[in-house]
Amino acid sequence: MKKLDEKRRLLELAIDHLEELVSQLREESNESLNGRDSTDEGGFSGNMGEFSSMAADSSRKDQALLRRGEADRYAQMANVLRNYSIEEPMDKVGMLSMVVTNHGTFFISRAIKPLHMDGKTYYMIAPDAPIYGSMLGLRKGDKFSFRGIDYVIEDVY
Repeated sequence: MKKLDEKRRLLELAIDHLEELVSQLREESNESLNGRDSTDEGGFSGNMGEFSSMAADSSRKDQALLRRGEADRYAQMANVLRNYSIEEPMDKVGMLSMVVTNHGTFFISRAIKPLHMDGKTYYMIAPDAPIYGSMLGLRKGDKFSFRGIDYVIEDVY
């Protein structure tokens, strides 16, 4: 059960991380839309100043919409992670498996920046990650090579 608890805790950590990103991106988006991150210090006059101001407003709105879209994607990813069910240990590499190798620990779920828990680094990778194709279906003790690096699977759960 300890291994399953580790996977559950890692999922919770990933969800928390994504929710922080969503909050930060939405806040930045709102600030941009409200003009609080404007770098225009004034000093422009005439038609050029008005054009410059309109262009800055348009650029600020575009950036805000990009941030909002990114926040929405992270929120969707967090919802997907919430729906994962960690009920049984796994004995071969597949979706939702934890793969401990001689070069790091991988959790097959969604691509998120490496997360740190209990002094250990976990690489969150998606099933479309190239390295996943090299380890799919392998078991503890199996070996594989990826980009010139030899890996040994020390554990799968």
